[in-house]
Amino acid sequence: MSANIAYCEACDILVSCHIQEPKEEVLVLRGREVTALQKHAYCPRCGAEVTPNEIIDYNVTHAHDAYRKSIDAMTPGEIRALLEKYDIGAQPLSNLLGWGANTIDRQIRHTIPDREHTRRLRELNDPAAMQKLLEENKARIASSAYRKAKNAVDALLRQQINSSFVIHYKKHPPQWKLGKYELILAQGGI
Repeated sequence: MSANIAYCEACDILVSCHIQEPKEEVLVLRGREVTALQKHAYCPRCGAEVTPNEIIDYNVTHAHDAYRKSIDAMTPGEIRALLEKYDIGAQPLSNLLGWGANTIDRQIRHTIPDREHTRRLRELNDPAAMQKLLEENKARIASSAYRKAKNAVDALLRQQINSSFVIHYKKHPPQWKLGKYELILAQGGI
């Protein structure tokens, strides 16, 4: 537990309170029940619940994340990972997708993406889809942002190609012996 300062409405003063360890609670968000970790703190003088800023931020973030998971929307972490994967900023990616310039930034910070936005963002996990989006809409972003994202996409596509040509050899028991003709057939001859 950590000590924090919060305003107690019942006592009408600032009090030093201790934030309790988070516990899972069932919440109703947009008509849907979700389970999320939540923290609470209480006034040491009267026992009333108080809410230091840290609790508000923590509780809202965890409630939103639980709701996102319940509707299979992308979490801020997944969106950030997508931005890092392609070395692109939130605003250029929003522009490439034809959305408002701040849409992705808002989805990372506080709004919950709807199903269509989630679908479009999840499609971009495939580097080929990102490559297509970049080529079709490169005029919507700065050339430097385009080059950085293109380099990242090209590297990922090369990596996919290289990993698809890995040949796996299977060891056979020592009693298996290939004769001259079996070897030719195995190599695609005759």
